Amino acid sequence: MQYRSLGDTGVHVSNLCLGTMMFGGVNNADHDDCAAIIHTALDAGINFVDTADVYSAGESEEIVGKALQGRRDDVVLATKFQGNMGDERNHRGASRRWIVAEVENSLRRLGTDHIDLYQLHRPNPGTNIEETLAALTDLVRQGKVLYLGHSAFQASQIVEAQWAARDRMLVRPVSEQLSYSLLVRTPRDRRAAHRTAAPHERDLLLAAGRRLAEREVAQGGGGASALGRPQAGQRHLRDAVRPRRPGQRRQVRRG
Repeated sequence: MQYRSLGDTGVHVSNLCLGTMMFGGVNNADHDDCAAIIHTALDAGINFVDTADVYSAGESEEIVGKALQGRRDDVVLATKFQGNMGDERNHRGASRRWIVAEVENSLRRLGTDHIDLYQLHRPNPGTNIEETLAALTDLVRQGKVLYLGHSAFQASQIVEAQWAARDRMLVRPVSEQLSYSLLVRTPRDRRAAHRTAAPHERDLLLAAGRRLAEREVAQGGGGASALGRPQAGQRHLRDAVRPRRPGQRRQVRRG
């Protein structure tokens, strides 16, 4: 088994992560069979297991928690939140109110006192990303969560989350989980699309950059440094996204 760092955390995870979306419910209601799958994966060297609260309405988390008894310390355990967990309208989403409640539910179902990687399952346009990151930062400080991640984010949303964390001195996400398989080739397709539709991607990044600059100016933080002359060792945002002609090498101007 090969391993790599989870972002720049220094935590080593196996290149293969065991996903448990099919555990429980109508997918595989045999808990012993699901546990055997997890144990086989661990014996093969996989130390990264991913689940979510919405998988079989929490049953997947319960299966994972039981299967990891006695081996919890050997596993980097990831779960997710944001999906609909009931009829009550606030039992979903990325608000502080739901995050502080649902993390307790996940901890209970998983039978653990902390989650290694807690991930926002989907972008939530109705909730300010700063609200979400502030609540998650509190969980990190409380020791209930070690690292933050997100899933199915667009490039511009990843940038916005990173900048929001930097501006507000919040814990930043270290990972993005995306759909990629033999059937779903979205990341590869997006790379191809980026080469042919670079102006659209540039517009998204520049718009995010302008929002960042406006916030810094409003806060007296020197907005010119965001889109004006770059600081030492930084690239200008325009240079980072300047399109290249076929065969042209990237040229980066530095201030």
